[in-house]
Amino acid sequence: MNEFEDSLKIMSYYHTSLRNIGVFTSTSFAGAIYSIILLNIFTYML
Repeated sequence: MNEFEDSLKIMSYYHTSLRNIGVFTSTSFAGAIYSIILLNIFTYML
């Protein structure tokens, strides 16, 4: 039973880190797209 609890802890930790990585990746990706669009608008206005 102890091994099962340990694997459960590892799985929950793995899931949490994966979720954090996903959130970080999506936010950085959105920020990059946003900055590219802003740069395009800025250069279009010039």
